[in-house]
Amino acid sequence: MAWRVAYSLDELRNEVNARWPNRNKASDGTIGDPAHAAIPSDHNPNAAGVVCAFDITNDNINGPGSDWLARQFLASPHPDAKYFIWNRQIASKTHGWTVRPYIGSDPHTSHMHVSVGVGPDGASQQPYDDRVAWLRPSPVPPPPPVEDDVTPATLVDNGTFWYFVTAPDKTVWAKAGVDPWFTIGGEAHSGPAAAIDATGRISVVVKGANGELWQCNRVAGAWDQTWTTLGGEIG
Repeated sequence: MAWRVAYSLDELRNEVNARWPNRNKASDGTIGDPAHAAIPSDHNPNAAGVVCAFDITNDNINGPGSDWLARQFLASPHPDAKYFIWNRQIASKTHGWTVRPYIGSDPHTSHMHVSVGVGPDGASQQPYDDRVAWLRPSPVPPPPPVEDDVTPATLVDNGTFWYFVTAPDKTVWAKAGVDPWFTIGGEAHSGPAAAIDATGRISVVVKGANGELWQCNRVAGAWDQTWTTLGGEIG
């Protein structure tokens, strides 16, 4: 069966490729593999032969990170957008673009899934062919200035400088080199501390609201935004 990608997703792919020519594409995808073909999925062509899903590799170094893309998309949703899945989260038009936990078997930490159109997965109907820009001219702003008594953390990963700060709303923000700031969540009651181990895992730790030490990790190029407690009681 002949198939094509929805024109709105062609537009999205062209935009991210033009803006980040050196981005990682290892987890990019449109038409599904046999596993997708066995289930209802927008990676499968609909009755018109149109694939209505595109996976964008999560790349916080040379490309757009999934969290940054989500903030962009949710700030001004594309008219054809149906839902996004990224980093164990989902937001959909049918739920007013409210961010909710995603409990599917694939946590979508390596990529963001973008579906367009309306209707059941695998049978999406128009609109999905509008060539409207996804990335608006005004980017999501950086985090607000940090408090004077909060010290940022830095580290170097393969020549790339990473920066971490605690914003006034207690969330932790990160930045790799000249890339935009993005949040890794959390509830920090201290400035962050950061380290990298021999495997390349980056760990950020902060004092939580309960006085315990909390940790977030970046493994295999993706941030796990499920903060975990290390216990203790920090003064």
